[in-house]
Amino acid sequence: TVCLRREEVRDAALLAGPMSSRETKAMPCRFFSAQGSCRNGSDCNFAHVIGEQAPRPPICHVFATTGNCRFEERCHYRHEKAAEPSAAAGGRGRRPREFRGDGGDGTLTPGALCKYFAAGHCTFGARCHCTHDAAAIEAAEAKWLHERHVPEKPLDIPQSILPTPQAFDLVGIMDFEGKEEVIEFPLVLLRTADWKEEGRFHRWCRPTAWGQPGSHTQSSREHCNVRSTAVPFSEAFASVCDFLRDKGVDLDFTGRAGEQKKGKSLLLCICGNWDLKSQLPKQLNLSGVGACPPVFLQWMNIKDFCLNFYPEATAKKVKGMKPMLNFLGIPLEGEHHIGMDDVSNLCRILTRMGHDGASFVPTARFVNINETRGFSQPGGAVAFLLQDRVTPGTAGPR
Repeated sequence: TVCLRREEVRDAALLAGPMSSRETKAMPCRFFSAQGSCRNGSDCNFAHVIGEQAPRPPICHVFATTGNCRFEERCHYRHEKAAEPSAAAGGRGRRPREFRGDGGDGTLTPGALCKYFAAGHCTFGARCHCTHDAAAIEAAEAKWLHERHVPEKPLDIPQSILPTPQAFDLVGIMDFEGKEEVIEFPLVLLRTADWKEEGRFHRWCRPTAWGQPGSHTQSSREHCNVRSTAVPFSEAFASVCDFLRDKGVDLDFTGRAGEQKKGKSLLLCICGNWDLKSQLPKQLNLSGVGACPPVFLQWMNIKDFCLNFYPEATAKKVKGMKPMLNFLGIPLEGEHHIGMDDVSNLCRILTRMGHDGASFVPTARFVNINETRGFSQPGGAVAFLLQDRVTPGTAGPR
């Protein structure tokens, strides 16, 4: 019996959707077709037929909607485009893929942005399900940078009620994207006095392992984005610090006893702990950035704060960005796991919690914050400050 790897079985099930017994019986048994026998006999879930009698397997839904399938010739499903039902026939078809931006010539580009191609390189090349249109990527970034967060009060809150007093002048919502290294760095600043936007920042980041654009691999042009505006993380980090200083933020102030504020106070907010607890120290080391301003050494985990602020959130297992949006009745906008769009959605979550009376405070910090500018060796022990936490291994989708 052929034993697929666990990830192959999982990915096949997720991509193709659930299979009924009727569907599996419509697929020929590969062992009976090749050998004329099968050890499972009549209990086999697949059809025991040979040659022209063999029924055709169902259509691969991924290939039918995108034109690509990661399993290629190993896929158990039929690779052909599904016929689109006519409107007149009242047929029911799969929802067409959304379009994002244009290719510079007025044509629409299908699919979500490929953040890896935006950062300079995508290993999937032409097989990637996301857009590799450099002009569309640039247009999406420019559009996001010109957008502004407009706070809306829930309908059940009287307009006369003022926002809850906050300990910090600004909250900064950020969301790193990337696996081994950061490839996207978005940040939005909101004023806690009225929840209006103070400014926003965005950079595509080129991982240190890639070296100079295109030098990390001899891949073809379909893999490399020669128009990428990505910069090394060290440059992006220096730019975000300059951006915060231009907005009047005191990068040394954390709100702890005895500190003197010399500008606007800022509390960074992230969806989880990974961005600042794990990835920032790792990335600073890889990028050769030895010190980090104290403002980056503490943060508010929005998921943990939500569990503590809304008692019913724990019972409903609200453990990620999408569950938080559903819990608060806020529709998801944009593409999930694109940093720019995730930050915009998190802004709406924080605004709603602020209007509901939340007073935002840090939920975690590095214990080795000292009197100097940051720490020379990023990392170390972290103190978690809330009772209810989304513990590792129990978190739902971000």
